[in-house]
Amino acid sequence: MFKNFPIEKNVPVPMRGRGEYQECAMRMEKGDSILVETNSQRTSLRSAMKSLGYRVTTRTVYSEKGKPIGARIWRTK
Repeated sequence: MFKNFPIEKNVPVPMRGRGEYQECAMRMEKGDSILVETNSQRTSLRSAMKSLGYRVTTRTVYSEKGKPIGARIWRTK
């Protein structure tokens, strides 16, 4: 089945691109925070930061009427 496929040697593996959440996390310094609107954004950014080895703290942010409006994510270390 694979007789007609050429074997290539010394072809470098291309670098994997970074997603928008990892790019954002890489720009953050210790003590910086970001306000996100959805739980999906919260989870994605937190995961990106953890994959880079950052310590992270998140808190839900509420409006004056007590309604959740998003989450704030801090890079702590």
